[in-house]
Amino acid sequence: MTESFVKVAVVQAAPILFDREATVVKTCRLTAEAAAQG
Repeated sequence: MTESFVKVAVVQAAPILFDREATVVKTCRLTAEAAAQG
C-alpha cells in the first residue's frame, strides 16, 4: 500500500458582522496566507 500525506490547516477568525462580502474577502485572504506558508 502506498502512503500519502495530506497537509491540513485551520483558521479561527471572527466574521465581519453583517457584511457577507467582506467576510468572504477576509476568508480568501487568510486562505491565501496559509497556502503561501506551505
